[in-house]
Amino acid sequence: MKNLASQLKKEKSLNNFTSYTKSFLKKICLCMLAFAHTAVAHAVDPTVWDGKTATSFAAGTGLQSNPYQISTAEQLAFLAQLVNAENETYNASTVFYVLTNDIYLNNTDNWTAWGENTTGLNHWTPIGTNPSKGFAANFNGNGYTVRGIYISTSFSNQGLFGDVTGGKIQNMGVNQSYIKGDVAGGVAARIENGRITNCYNMGSVTGNSNVGGIAGYVNSSAIINCYNAGSISGNNIAGGITGSINGANGRVVNCYNSGSVSGNRYFGSIVGNLSCGCLANCYYLTDTTIDGAGFDDVSEYFPSFDTKGNFFDDKKVIINGVEYTTLVESLNAWVLNSSPPYDVTYSNWHDMSYPKLSVFGATTPVLSSGSVNRTSDTDATIGFTTDEAGMAYYIVVAKGSATPTVAQVQAGKSIGSVAAGAVTAIPITMTAGAKDIYVVVTNVSGSISLPLKIEAAAYTYHVTVNNGQGSGDYESGATVVITAASSYAGQQFKNWTTESAGVTFANENNRRTSFIMPANEVEITANFETVTSVEISDMPLAKVYPNPTGGSVTLQFKIEGVYIVTISDISGKILWQQTVNDWMIQMDISHYSAGVYMLTIDDGKRKNTTRVVKN
Repeated sequence: MKNLASQLKKEKSLNNFTSYTKSFLKKICLCMLAFAHTAVAHAVDPTVWDGKTATSFAAGTGLQSNPYQISTAEQLAFLAQLVNAENETYNASTVFYVLTNDIYLNNTDNWTAWGENTTGLNHWTPIGTNPSKGFAANFNGNGYTVRGIYISTSFSNQGLFGDVTGGKIQNMGVNQSYIKGDVAGGVAARIENGRITNCYNMGSVTGNSNVGGIAGYVNSSAIINCYNAGSISGNNIAGGITGSINGANGRVVNCYNSGSVSGNRYFGSIVGNLSCGCLANCYYLTDTTIDGAGFDDVSEYFPSFDTKGNFFDDKKVIINGVEYTTLVESLNAWVLNSSPPYDVTYSNWHDMSYPKLSVFGATTPVLSSGSVNRTSDTDATIGFTTDEAGMAYYIVVAKGSATPTVAQVQAGKSIGSVAAGAVTAIPITMTAGAKDIYVVVTNVSGSISLPLKIEAAAYTYHVTVNNGQGSGDYESGATVVITAASSYAGQQFKNWTTESAGVTFANENNRRTSFIMPANEVEITANFETVTSVEISDMPLAKVYPNPTGGSVTLQFKIEGVYIVTISDISGKILWQQTVNDWMIQMDISHYSAGVYMLTIDDGKRKNTTRVVKN
């Protein structure tokens, strides 16, 4: 153990680092680790795997410059099929794959209730089931996550990847999954002469021997810049990052565990058993109650941290001669200053791509008080309040659309740099109609706010109706219905007219008509014409009054008898007809449009017809 402790100290105190100035470290957008995980939000494909296998990949030729693209669970199953069939055309160090979407192997709504006997789920066959012919290619998760993995078996080498022999896996997460096997890992079960970089596990991994959150068994391989926040349990040899490290080149570097780890023998928060190889710059959450490694107490070399990311018992880590007291500082100091023998590109830990994780002791911008002022269909200004300075972005979607992800908003349009406090009068562009505007702010440490939703009502233009109804505000493209006023005495409706651009009446001669609202103000007028009064006293059979009328008209017969009374329009179409056996009748024509109508009286021997004017 003394030799081991000496080796650990040696690894811990590597000083072959390049100096970085304090101002540079403050300016760089660090993308750090956290116990409370908030991954980069990507456009999520909600399609759950149907258990089938594709016959091709989405695109690509397998070259590093044009990797095979995997966008569905069926295509991921196709990769497993090719590797497990030992097809070397698709499984060699010169072959490259990239995820282009989040993958759902099962519906994950109740994944926490999954167990070894859960039914009704798709069972995943790991990528690489032959230890001598395991995965040997290059897999780039591209910041996406595989969810819903369900494996329950007593066989060895179970995980998203089973056996990895010389392969490289990077930039991906495993979440909402249940993996059970003899040797089991969240990302990979067994890895030899390979590398896993920038990956995490937040699912449940359980098994008999060599069980780990990232990998179950590591032999002459490296696990770098990874973390586990999932639940790990093993009967013999279990660790938050890996169950075992073996081989002269076996190493776990710059990793941490905040998940629970349990077992009967050799279990630790970082590693269960370190046969050979090394640990460097690794940490574990104090609340896991177990030491960093199961084989012995290594807390002297790798401090635990509390739920705020501070090292327990005020311990310090010295990197390149500088003391650090928090998880975040230590992880990023290693990233920025690292040099061979680890030989890894660490840029993904402090750029704006992956993984986007919330930061211990840091804050995430909080946005509020969103407002919008539309000045036209296509132009508006927005305002909001942010409690932190940073870079702001926005996206505009149709009203009622699904909430975009953080990544989609960030990939929208840039507002630019904003100061903490009220942000006002930011000009933006959009299209006609009601819209939802979403805004995010990224602070200097890379933390991104939740999207702030700002609802923008459709821009409206005013309609003025002279001598009628229908005045109001309308959005362009809306159907505007207008109705002429009741006719004045001695007048009838003639037509509609306007000098406003973009107005076409459905029928300009109808008292009630419509038009499509243009993108400008509109003024329209209902026009009327004079109607000559009808002399009614010379009708032989009856008198008609009042005429013109605004509502009812009375018909008084000169001789009591039986009459057929008819009202028709000027084209002769009968609108009303009734047999009357009385000396007088009152007729309600208030619902008729203004105009001239023909009234006919028929006593069986003769007919009298006169015009009735409806105002």
